[in-house]
Amino acid sequence: MTYVFTDSKWLYVIGLLIVTGIYTNIVNWITELFVDLVATIMSFGRIAANNQTLSVILVVVYILIAVILNIISVLFLNVNEQIAYAYLDSYDIGEGVFYTFKKAFVLMTKKENMLQFFYLQLSFLGWYILNTLTLGILGICWFNAYAEMTYAGFYDEITKKRRLKKRLNH
Repeated sequence: MTYVFTDSKWLYVIGLLIVTGIYTNIVNWITELFVDLVATIMSFGRIAANNQTLSVILVVVYILIAVILNIISVLFLNVNEQIAYAYLDSYDIGEGVFYTFKKAFVLMTKKENMLQFFYLQLSFLGWYILNTLTLGILGICWFNAYAEMTYAGFYDEITKKRRLKKRLNH
């Protein structure tokens, strides 16, 4: 990210950080709102039913809904992982902050890209656990750079595929 401060790009980056921060907070807020809403509805249902079997069913339904909503929010938050790379593409050709965000969003909401990125992140699960066990020292020394380079390579691949499809369609 030090590349950002070489020109007048820092103002653009500040705008990008503000937009991504707002986006992240909105996604987290909506997820929490829906999970809390479902929990409230479920608790009223359990009180009204006063039936142990129905209470268990409602708790299981609540857990499933909460898990599904959190998975959806993680998928949308994966857009943030690719925004920095979309920024580097967009700034040089004069596209704005919102276009950069839109570009990353379009790339990461395609089903095949979402699944590939999810599997890519899953492949780092062991490294994340090892990083936690070393209290983040592994991440500082090596893993964070390795993961970022992998994410950059992923972005490069999906944009190459997109450009190739555009050429074949024209």
